Amino acid sequence: MRDLKDSKNLKNLKNGEDSKMFEIKIKGENLKFNSKSECFKKLYDEGLNIPEISKITNCRYQFVYGVISNYTDNIRKSNNSKNSKSSKFRELSDKGLNVGEIAKKTNSNYNFVYSVVKKHLKNKENIENSKKSK
Repeated sequence: MRDLKDSKNLKNLKNGEDSKMFEIKIKGENLKFNSKSECFKKLYDEGLNIPEISKITNCRYQFVYGVISNYTDNIRKSNNSKNSKSSKFRELSDKGLNVGEIAKKTNSNYNFVYSVVKKHLKNKENIENSKKSK
């Protein structure tokens, strides 16, 4: 079910069928749902994460997230945290680059870099202070 290469966008069924029904094709299999929400829940239960569901259904991330957050208490996180821009900013900050250099090197918004680096440095400081107090 996770092979997204053969997927087609979510679409309303036409030609005499209920217009509130939705169909999605994944791995050559046509799946029909009574609502987009039902589709999101089924795909989530099949192991897809929110960004994947959003992409294959051609629906906004916020919409999918809202449905899934009401459906379950524990939302699976995407495995992209190791390669995120924020992790790159933290890594470059630890190497001694300042905010301006990081923003220029990564072609990122200065304010975004500043907020990530500021939080990172504060967390590092808190960790060091807690180690000293022990």
